[in-house]
Amino acid sequence: MYAAKLKFGCAALALLVFSGTSNIANAADAAANSWNGFYVGVTTGYGSGSGKSAGEYQGGSTDSLSNDIEWRGGLFGAQIGADMEVAHGIVAGLRGMYSGSTIQGNGNDFYCQTDGARAGSCSGDDTAELTSLASITARLGFEVKSGTLLYAQAGYARGNAHLTYHPSTYDYSYEADKTLGGYTVGAGVETQVLGNISAFAEANYYDLGKPGVTFDDSSYSTRLKVDLMTANVGLNIRF
Repeated sequence: MYAAKLKFGCAALALLVFSGTSNIANAADAAANSWNGFYVGVTTGYGSGSGKSAGEYQGGSTDSLSNDIEWRGGLFGAQIGADMEVAHGIVAGLRGMYSGSTIQGNGNDFYCQTDGARAGSCSGDDTAELTSLASITARLGFEVKSGTLLYAQAGYARGNAHLTYHPSTYDYSYEADKTLGGYTVGAGVETQVLGNISAFAEANYYDLGKPGVTFDDSSYSTRLKVDLMTANVGLNIRF
């Protein structure tokens, strides 16, 4: 009788321990799969697109600038944000992202003189660089399965641009820096991969400098417009 009671007690204790362990594991899984809270992370990617430049030089003659610019280069940065599940399977959030950039646009002679002795001549060494890219976006996502979120986002964007022009027909070099403001829209997917770590991939469109931001000094005045597509991947740690 005593042995039977002992066996029954051991079985009950084992069942209780197993049940408790299972509940703790389920609670941990539920916490890990929650989108509520803050996060920080890192990102890298690639950007490409086109730009428009237009301007003039005033110095006894007029040089006109009108050129298409092709942008190419990498991105590397970080992000911080917060999400909240506003309804079952629906997540809303805000995110700030900042990336350094190696995106560069090369123009084949930005400036072509339109009058004077050198009318029609186009020569020089010129580059336009996007040295950084930042955004603040709101996003709305739908959990297509447990731990996987499809989302769309939109918000304010800005980039820092550096313009260099050195015409071979003049002993002169022109450089200027400017901040280009605009907007961004995009979409992506994020999935929880390990505990509170999630991975994401997304694509974004940036419209910067519309209708054109002016770089100028005492001689040159240049307007620059940037249209850019980026593809990013990254990791977030959620709290």
